[in-house]
Amino acid sequence: MTKKVTAIALIFILSLTIASIAMSAEFIPPTITLNGATLKTDVAPTIINDRTMVPLRAISEATGADVYWIESERIVIIVKNETKILMQIGKAEMYKADSDPAAGAKGFFVALGNAHGETALLDVPPTIIQDRTMLPLRALCEALGLGVDWDEKTRAVILTCDEAVINNKNTDKTIYFELADMFDNKQ
Repeated sequence: MTKKVTAIALIFILSLTIASIAMSAEFIPPTITLNGATLKTDVAPTIINDRTMVPLRAISEATGADVYWIESERIVIIVKNETKILMQIGKAEMYKADSDPAAGAKGFFVALGNAHGETALLDVPPTIIQDRTMLPLRALCEALGLGVDWDEKTRAVILTCDEAVINNKNTDKTIYFELADMFDNKQ
C-alpha cells in the first residue's frame, strides 16, 4: 500500500513539474533579430491578444528611422525620410504617408489625404509598458518595409530587409518640430 501511495505521489509531482515547464516556456519573451543580428530592447517584447508587442523605438532606430514623442497629445511619430508614421497611445489607427521631406508637416497631411497616404486599423492599439511605447510588431515592421517571420520553435521574430534600408538613415529632421508646434498651438 505504501509503495502505491509513493508511486502515485511521484507520478503526481512529475506531472506537475512537466506541466510547469511547458507553461513557463509560453511566458519566455520572444527574441527579435534583424538580418540575423539580435536586437536588444530595454523592455521585453510581450504578447497581448495574440499580437507580439515591441518597443517601437528599438525597431525603428535599428532601421535608421527617428522616433519622436509629443507628450501633450501622447502621439508618437516615426520618420524615415519620405515615410512618416503617426500613432496615438490607446488609439487603434496608424497613419502612414510618404511625402517629400521638404513639404514638412503640411505635406504629411496632404499625403494622408491622397494616394500617398494610408490608415491602418491595428488589432491592438499602441500602449505604454514600463515607460516604453509598445506597438504590434507586424504593423510597425511592414510600415517600415521590413519582412516579418515567426519561428514558433525558438520563439523568435525574424526581421529582414535589404541592408540599404538600414544604411539609409533618416535625414528629415524638421517634421517633428512642425507637428509639435501645431499640436502645442491648437490649445
